[in-house]
Amino acid sequence: MATNPEQDEYLDEDERDDIAQRSIFSAGWFRALLVLTVLIVLWYTVMQRLVPQDLLGRVSSLDWVMTTAGVPLSFAIVGPAAAAFGARTVLVAAGILGGAIALAFMFVPGARDPERDGRLAEAAVQPT
Repeated sequence: MATNPEQDEYLDEDERDDIAQRSIFSAGWFRALLVLTVLIVLWYTVMQRLVPQDLLGRVSSLDWVMTTAGVPLSFAIVGPAAAAFGARTVLVAAGILGGAIALAFMFVPGARDPERDGRLAEAAVQPT
């Protein structure tokens, strides 16, 4: 990152480190939101193609309830865990655990069947 030497004299080392850390955090946050946006679009596309139209509202509502129901539970667990083990340790453990669970679901029998048996392609061609 190019800096202006005249401005650098006004920043001490801690301030420069803080700016660098905030820049790294901002770039990571942007990347996470971009990936999340793509995944949400893919999820709703698959759901609209595979769920019968008369059930789509109910399935979408159930999806949302199940997605948000775990938030209070996670707050109840993460706070005390961070106090006991440290925030960094809990964040790393949560990332590893979340990734492992997502990866494990790829191996559940039938989880990838719509992709493999052509149902997604057929649903895209049929008008509703």
